[in-house]
Amino acid sequence: MLEAGWAQFRGEYFRLRVELASKELEYLTSRFNSLVLAASVLAGFAFTALVELDINEEIGTNLEKAGYEWMEEVYYINVACTMAFSLYIIVIASVAIMKAQRMAVHGNVDMAAIQSELPDMLGGAEGMIDGHDSHEPPADRRADVTQSISSLPSNVDSQRNDDVQQALQAMRAVQPSLLISFGFSLFNFVLAAVAMGWIKTVSLHLSSGYAMNHMALALSCVFVALLFSLAGVTLWMWRLFRVKKYHTGNMASPSPYLQQLRQPLVPSSAGAVR
Repeated sequence: MLEAGWAQFRGEYFRLRVELASKELEYLTSRFNSLVLAASVLAGFAFTALVELDINEEIGTNLEKAGYEWMEEVYYINVACTMAFSLYIIVIASVAIMKAQRMAVHGNVDMAAIQSELPDMLGGAEGMIDGHDSHEPPADRRADVTQSISSLPSNVDSQRNDDVQQALQAMRAVQPSLLISFGFSLFNFVLAAVAMGWIKTVSLHLSSGYAMNHMALALSCVFVALLFSLAGVTLWMWRLFRVKKYHTGNMASPSPYLQQLRQPLVPSSAGAVR
């Protein structure tokens, strides 16, 4: 009876374990798709700015007269960096999604890796619990079970044969580089917008006769304020949504019943063992 119940529990555990890994894969896939969409928008804007802004000879001469002809190089370099980082995100994220989904669908699910997360509660001959006689004193049996729970092996090595877990670990490993690339892409895009503001307003600056290009300075302040606002809000959100205790797809946390096994035996008033 106990062995049948344990077999049913183990089968249900395997099912929930695979379902949880599938949901985590869907979550990472959705996050990568969001990054690809945002990177595509940035790459499109950068390409449009590179094509539409025509710095002709007249604008180049005005930049030299104003004393900031180096803004042309700053503009082109930052636009190119924006496109490069965005294309990196699009290519790497798309390849990671395809490879991870193929591994998860057509790969191997190692039941031994999942089995290593479970204590060997039942086993041995008929009428025996955890390899011990059912008439064995409860204290010795509980001590053996507690020892088996505390000595659960780390299933990192056993998950090497599990393609689903390898796909999840690969996507988690790729994710930081994508986020960093997106941050650099946005940073270069803002710098390109600042340089474009100085280039587009150079004619107004020379015609106004003022020593300072107030229009370009105002545009620069707006873009720089936007950049610092995005950085500050991003750091604030990271602290706000920080996971204090990170959990992966493992469901190896002992149940309340197993936690009770760790507690010492306390005799009841009737002399029985609780």
